[in-house]
Amino acid sequence: MAVVVDTIHGRLEGLQEEGLQSFRGIPFAKPPPGPLPPELFFAIETDRVFRIPAVRLAEAQSAHQAQRPRTWAYLVCWESPLMGGSLGACHAIDIPFVFGSIGRRGAQRFAGSGPDAERLSARMMDAWLAFARGGDPNHADLPDWAPYDTERRTTLIFDREPGVSLAPFDAERSAWDGLL
Repeated sequence: MAVVVDTIHGRLEGLQEEGLQSFRGIPFAKPPPGPLPPELFFAIETDRVFRIPAVRLAEAQSAHQAQRPRTWAYLVCWESPLMGGSLGACHAIDIPFVFGSIGRRGAQRFAGSGPDAERLSARMMDAWLAFARGGDPNHADLPDWAPYDTERRTTLIFDREPGVSLAPFDAERSAWDGLL
């Protein structure tokens, strides 16, 4: 599948070719004049439609909470086994985990199964419940997860093992400045 560079430029006027080079470490020296690697197209579209709007919302929300920070960010890196794993950590992968439905028909094919999936689901459900109960998603089965701010951009990574990352994919985030 080939995607034309003009498709990206048409959707994101102002995105320079240098900006394309920062996305997810996808290697190429200079964007080709014709077909764009599908992995690059999907990385850019994922950022444009999902990740960057969520980052902008977290930035705006945290700006109003200097006295009592209550904004948390997370990133789900669990990859779907569906379609031979080609979907990666796709949109909606978190839903079966958050709602404890990984063992249900369809969800199992989409999100996977087994002890790692069950642990991830328990951690995500407990984080959402803790947040709903007291406004803080931290619990005993997660690393210390600080609120989000624009200096550190603390983000919990939900995957087989949870981890905290400061400013994940920051080069990609910066490429969007002034565009979204």
